[in-house]
Amino acid sequence: MTMALLRTSLLTVLLAATLLVRGQLYPTEFAARGSGTVQGCDTSLHVGFTSEIVGPYTYVFSPVVTPGITAITGSVWSYYTTDFYQLLGEVNLQVAFPGAGDYPVCLTVNAIDPETLLPCSTTTCDLFQPLADASCASLIADFTISAVDGQAVTFADLSSFTATIEQSYWSFGDGTSSVEAMPSHTFDGPGPHEVCLTVVGPAPVHCSTTMCKWLYLGPAGVECSTLLEQGYLLLQQDNLVGVLDTSHTSGMNSAVTWDFGDGTIAEGTVAVHAYDGGSFQLCSTVRLWGPLTTDTCISTLCRTVDAFPAAFVGERADGNDVHTWPNPFTDHLSLSGFTPGVVDIRVDDACGRSVYRALVHTENRSVVLDLGHLDQGTYWVRCTQAGLVHTGHTVKQ
Repeated sequence: MTMALLRTSLLTVLLAATLLVRGQLYPTEFAARGSGTVQGCDTSLHVGFTSEIVGPYTYVFSPVVTPGITAITGSVWSYYTTDFYQLLGEVNLQVAFPGAGDYPVCLTVNAIDPETLLPCSTTTCDLFQPLADASCASLIADFTISAVDGQAVTFADLSSFTATIEQSYWSFGDGTSSVEAMPSHTFDGPGPHEVCLTVVGPAPVHCSTTMCKWLYLGPAGVECSTLLEQGYLLLQQDNLVGVLDTSHTSGMNSAVTWDFGDGTIAEGTVAVHAYDGGSFQLCSTVRLWGPLTTDTCISTLCRTVDAFPAAFVGERADGNDVHTWPNPFTDHLSLSGFTPGVVDIRVDDACGRSVYRALVHTENRSVVLDLGHLDQGTYWVRCTQAGLVHTGHTVKQ
């Protein structure tokens, strides 16, 4: 089941009595996604991307970027495929997803702000649902109730496809299943019971999609703990954090609010935020309501986030900071913000081993390091000048 099928939007279908809520289906659909953008640069910089299917669950993502008044220095893609988080610096991104599902994909564009002459970045994220083939977009799974007799419910298949649907597979949430066109199933207790229909197209592609709905056969006033199982996925790269709500809401109406712990509030299924640096309590609050509840259910889940910016941190007597760009870099890494004089620069790999060290004179307040000999990966950079230490890390692509 994909995360998209766990989103919440209420639809009451058939057979509602005055005092008892009998035989209702609550399908799950996408809720509002939120902005999905962290605008770190001037607002004239717009970051987006397109997708093109090139194979089974394989896509090429291409940037759609309007620089505005900024000077773009590079970009980096990041995506999550259930098992691992990838960070890549290609212009176009090609991903072979492991199968159907919801996968966060993000594009970060690095630039120079023309007013401050300092590096900045803007990130746009979205949830992506890959298909086995472009033709699979027309395959739609849907069903409804055709009859209710006590605890026995008969379902009708309403699925559609531009080609022929070869197979329909029903799951009733209690370990039983059926391949009938109009199955009848006797449920144990009022529920909610999660009923799913999976439909499959013909060879050679065998497109498939699943629709799940929640069935309730009892009176209103269900406990919140029965209807809501809260959870969320947290992805982090340096000080940039992305969150994705994965709560089970049994088909009820719901809304998600994110409190990032630094005064920033966001709403929607997915949200991204860039911290200034530090340790914060990131909290998700889910509000759930509908005909099965006597009042709004509210649940909050918090996690601690240790966020440290990729840019250098440290205070100087003259109020200036050390900055590095581009990030990620290829062969040469630029550092600026020094005072004239000598600076001790050390670069360590992810294991803490020193891979570069030099004493550099900084008459022009900036330094360009030739790091072409380094392998791709994450590196820590430590700059010491006049007793002041500035540390941060960067990525070589």
